[in-house]
Amino acid sequence: MKKIFLLGILSLVLFACSNKLANREIKVKLNYTSEYCEGAAPSEEIINSLQKPKPYTGNVFLHKEADRGDDGVELAFLNGTSKIAGLSSGTYYIFKSKKITNIDSFYKHTPIETPMIDPNCLIEWGDIVLTSFTIEKNTKAITRTIHVACNPCEPPRP
Repeated sequence: MKKIFLLGILSLVLFACSNKLANREIKVKLNYTSEYCEGAAPSEEIINSLQKPKPYTGNVFLHKEADRGDDGVELAFLNGTSKIAGLSSGTYYIFKSKKITNIDSFYKHTPIETPMIDPNCLIEWGDIVLTSFTIEKNTKAITRTIHVACNPCEPPRP
């Protein structure tokens, strides 16, 4: 009986500690560099500007599994910063776009004026990991720089 009581107390303490870690808020700073995706040849100044990291504004998708087998979380950034709570210890992966699981649904929600794009290309491009990071029990902040590439699935610009 004493062993069961001690086991119960130990389980309660461990659960409380892990729950506290999962509920902590982590500050995420995200910068980006990018490629030149326009048609005309860029100047040296434009190329240098694109290679300099800048604060990221927009959404990314955070997954616990690199193959995106989990549901993932959409994370919004404004001027390079965001906060997230509820992450347990482990490695996380950042993707630029939401995982496409149903091609028909994708086209149903795509504006009509959008040119037809090979869905297999979009699936492959969307599954590229932009960066990853590891959360440990003492993690309070994460800083990463991603590279935003031109969409290879869209036709080249004139």
